[in-house]
Amino acid sequence: MYKLVFDLGCNVMDFTEVCLQKHKGCKVVCVDAINFMKFPDSGVPDKIKRLNEEYEGEVLFINALVSDIDDQVENFYLDATQSTISTASDKWMNDSRFALGNDHILEQHRQQVVIASNNGHSINAKQMSLDQFKEFIIGTYGSIKSYMEEIRNSNLYKIETKTINLEKMVKLFGKPDLIKIDIEGYEKKAILGLNEKAEKICFEWAEEMLSDLIDCFDHLKDLGYTQFSVLGFFEEKEKLEYLIYDEAGDEFLKEPEAYHSYEAVVQELKKTCIPNRRVNWGMAWVK
Repeated sequence: MYKLVFDLGCNVMDFTEVCLQKHKGCKVVCVDAINFMKFPDSGVPDKIKRLNEEYEGEVLFINALVSDIDDQVENFYLDATQSTISTASDKWMNDSRFALGNDHILEQHRQQVVIASNNGHSINAKQMSLDQFKEFIIGTYGSIKSYMEEIRNSNLYKIETKTINLEKMVKLFGKPDLIKIDIEGYEKKAILGLNEKAEKICFEWAEEMLSDLIDCFDHLKDLGYTQFSVLGFFEEKEKLEYLIYDEAGDEFLKEPEAYHSYEAVVQELKKTCIPNRRVNWGMAWVK
């Protein structure tokens, strides 16, 4: 049973609530760069109150960006329509699936765009094939990246936020049983802020950030972690040996049944992931 959990990138605290449900009496320290306490309409202030009343555990909220260095000011890009993909990572802003698109995202857009305008003519995107829709996007916007930027930038705001690192958090609250990190491409920065082995860690990964995932494993191995596992959505699900297929990608608290050596997992990641494809993603676990 977990007694202390760090929920980094807590957003609206859905993961936090699952922790309280499954681990009676658990204390969850929630950290997010978005100060949800200033936005009552988000429901978070009321939710914290409900969680602390309904469950035997305790929920604490810290408004900060988890990074490698404590007490700095960093830029954070807030997506007003999809707060879950807000980020402090310039690489995520420029090179991720949300910046460059992929066939899965564009297919979702094709299904949702009822009318698109092309030189004053109305076009029903649902009547197009995916290839036709991509051709239409390139003809209208110049590139898929420009199309994705226009959609995202219309809802994007840059704010400044203070940082906190894991070393500081451990000093303040103690060594947690689990650290969960889901901060949209900024996971490496957070993990580099850990200077000694804790207990289990799980963090989100995406194949376009494969080098960051391996760098995280390298740092954690240096701290003394010896067991590694990666689960998630893989297009190559029939060919996996050490990686674990999970349709949902990041199901809360779904710990993998098997862990393996650093070498076995990293070798298969390099063989399986194609960064420019930007499709595979999930959660990595270490202990």
